[in-house]
Amino acid sequence: MPNPLVQRVVRLVRRASVRFLSPAVARLRGVNEGVVRREILYAMLEIEGPDPEVWAGPIFIHVPKAAGSSILDTGVKSTPGHKPLSFYLRHRPKGLKMPVTFAVVRHPVDRYISAFYFLRGGGINPQDAHWAARHIPPEMDHNAFAERLAERPDYLRQLHLQPQAPMLTDGAGAIAVDHVLRIETLRGDWPAFAEAHGLTPDLPKKNTGSAHPGGRPPPTTERCLEILCRVYADDFAKLGYTGESGVKTPR
Repeated sequence: MPNPLVQRVVRLVRRASVRFLSPAVARLRGVNEGVVRREILYAMLEIEGPDPEVWAGPIFIHVPKAAGSSILDTGVKSTPGHKPLSFYLRHRPKGLKMPVTFAVVRHPVDRYISAFYFLRGGGINPQDAHWAARHIPPEMDHNAFAERLAERPDYLRQLHLQPQAPMLTDGAGAIAVDHVLRIETLRGDWPAFAEAHGLTPDLPKKNTGSAHPGGRPPPTTERCLEILCRVYADDFAKLGYTGESGVKTPR
């Protein structure tokens, strides 16, 4: 964990970089300034670590496209940017017992479909919109995009398309988050979990709309399923999911 002096220096560098460097870099790259600003902020956060209040716990490991917007309204501790468990393990203060950690996961097929239409619709920030404009034609559906995903493993570096399991593992590759909840049963499981950990028992409904015109995507093809089972094999194995899909409507 960085010492206080390093953290103060990082904060100063971060503020200066965001203010003076991001506009120039954005012009050189031909991208929205918001894209560069977020990249700088998240890079500095990797060095600086989470806010001290996070260590009061419980810590929420925010898997993208798995009810995170709702969970964040219940009083959990988290860090901007969907940080994995390894981020907190790396920055844990010396001598401090790791707080309780938890995450919500989702059937890999449903999550992929949700993420695809979310990105095709522009996502939630300039970074999402910039990536989608470069890689997803406006009329492409999730079946056609799966072919690209199979050909371009680098697409899995896009935050919302990344596999879930690596966010929840320790250095040995084993799931190390204390509690792994499933979005498919979250409404029933949440009240008892929240009560046990001092969180709000009422789970708000947030970000539940579909980005697909008409509210539902076209049927998922066998070829698409074959690709997704291969691409997200680790999620299926480590998170215990099987079969084609759980929830059919993107979220």
